[in-house]
Amino acid sequence: MTKKEFQDGLRQLLRSEPFFPFAVELRDGRKIIIRKPPLAFNDEGASFIDSTDGALVEFERNQVKKFTLLTPETVA
Repeated sequence: MTKKEFQDGLRQLLRSEPFFPFAVELRDGRKIIIRKPPLAFNDEGASFIDSTDGALVEFERNQVKKFTLLTPETVA
């Protein structure tokens, strides 16, 4: 994923009104669920505090395969 795709994709998802959770799909098959903002990011990566357990979650741009908007059924 290019820097522009990474930044533009995250900005679009984080600024959507109303906000809705999304998944960050990584190249190794893992999925990271972003349930609510805030999320800090720059050219090379992003981090946030997981609302379910308070853990710091970090991922790098070069690990990201794609972003996927989640449906109510997939968030549960």
